Amino acid sequence: MYEQNSLFDLFHEDTDKKKHAGSEDEFGFDQELDEAIGEKDVLELRSQLNSIHDKLDQIPRSGSSIFRKKVCTYTAVASVALLITFGFLFFRNRSMSTDEIFEKYYKPYEVTMIKRSGDTEVDKMLSRALQKYQEKDFEAAVVLFEEVLKKREEDMGSKLYSGISYFEIREYVDASKSFNEIIEHNDNLYIEQAEWYLGFCFLMKDDTEKARGQFAGIAVSDSYYKEQAKEIIKKMN
Repeated sequence: MYEQNSLFDLFHEDTDKKKHAGSEDEFGFDQELDEAIGEKDVLELRSQLNSIHDKLDQIPRSGSSIFRKKVCTYTAVASVALLITFGFLFFRNRSMSTDEIFEKYYKPYEVTMIKRSGDTEVDKMLSRALQKYQEKDFEAAVVLFEEVLKKREEDMGSKLYSGISYFEIREYVDASKSFNEIIEHNDNLYIEQAEWYLGFCFLMKDDTEKARGQFAGIAVSDSYYKEQAKEIIKKMN
C-alpha cells in the first residue's frame, strides 16, 4: 500500500537537505562578470588585437628571423587566447529562447515509492497512477491522479503529479490550476515544486512577464530551485 504521507513526504525531506547547495558568492561573481560583457568589451578586444599587431609591425625586418618567428608565435597565441576568452564570455552571457530554457532547466519531478500491506482501492489507483507517470504515459496518469483526488482532495502530492502530467501533455491551464491550488493551500510540502513548475507554465504559454516574475520570486527565496531561477532570469530574452 502507498501511505499518503510517506509516499511523497520522505522524498521531499531528502531533497530539502540539498536546498542550500548554491553559493551566494559564486552568483555575485557571475553577475558581475555578466554585467561586464557588452559593447565596451568588444571594443577593448579590438584595441588589444590592434595593439599586438602594431607591435609586431614595429619589429625591424632586418632582425633575426628566429626572433621574429618567436614573436609571431607569441602574438598568434595571445590573439587566440583573447578571442577564446571573449567568445566564451559572449556565449555564456547570451540570452536563450523559451525552448532552450525549457530544454536546459525543466524535468519532471521524480517519484519515490514506499509499499506496505493492506492496500485500499484508492492506494491501488495511486500506485497505477505513479506507474503510468514513471512510464511517461502522462495521459493515463492524469486520469488516474484525478480519480485519486476525488477521494483525497487534500492529497497535495497527487495534485503535484497530476499538474506535472497535465503540463507534459501541454494542458497548461489545467497544470497551472493544480500548481496554484497547492500554493494557495499553503500547508503542505510541495509549494516550492508548485512554484517552480508554475513558472514553466507561464513560460510555455509565452507569458514572459509572469514567467519572469515567478522565477524572480523563487530567486530571492530559500527555495531549492533558487540558483536555477537566477540563471533563468539572466537568460530570458
